[in-house]
Amino acid sequence: MAIGEGLFSAIPNMAFVVIHAVAALVALYYLFKSSGGDKMLTWAFVLLAVSAALYALVHLAVVDQYTTHVLESVFMLIATILVGVHAVKCK
Repeated sequence: MAIGEGLFSAIPNMAFVVIHAVAALVALYYLFKSSGGDKMLTWAFVLLAVSAALYALVHLAVVDQYTTHVLESVFMLIATILVGVHAVKCK
């Protein structure tokens, strides 16, 4: 058994959908707050919102889990790089 497999299988999928929906809403909030400013932050929050929405779709069993996981990881990595570059530029 994988680490945490029993814990996560005990939580209903709708709980994960709610968690990722809230994460997408937080990313959208910051997207609209940053839309007039730096384009790097805007794109980072777009990618975070898309990633959170993809996570929710996986838990709803709407999309393929493996392909979506790869896309989510790439989007999160790019968003993290964009926020990091922005932080270095603002230093």
